[in-house]
Amino acid sequence: MSIADRIEAVLSTSAVPFYDVPPDFGRNDPPQSYIIYEYGSGKGYSYGDGKAELIQYLVTLNVFTPKPDFALYERLRSAMEAAGFGYDSEQRVFDDAFYPVGTHYCLDFSGVQER
Repeated sequence: MSIADRIEAVLSTSAVPFYDVPPDFGRNDPPQSYIIYEYGSGKGYSYGDGKAELIQYLVTLNVFTPKPDFALYERLRSAMEAAGFGYDSEQRVFDDAFYPVGTHYCLDFSGVQER
């Protein structure tokens, strides 16, 4: 299972729409709450033959809600941890005029994937 599959498996249990790129809602109203996830690879680990056998990934869940929803953030955090991701940090970014939903909150995780 790829790192994206693992993230999407967690997010599919949240009952909140999610995207892997910022959506273009166009003339349609955006959902009241939604998540945009992003990830990138970091360090390699366990070099037995000169090649990394494990790759660390850094994952950010950008959660957009009308107002802070700490119960949702905790559910996401618990589900990501249960899927093997390590919790790193979280923060409220700002009220984002670009996204017409009121609160932009970020949850950061790290995970390891075998090559």
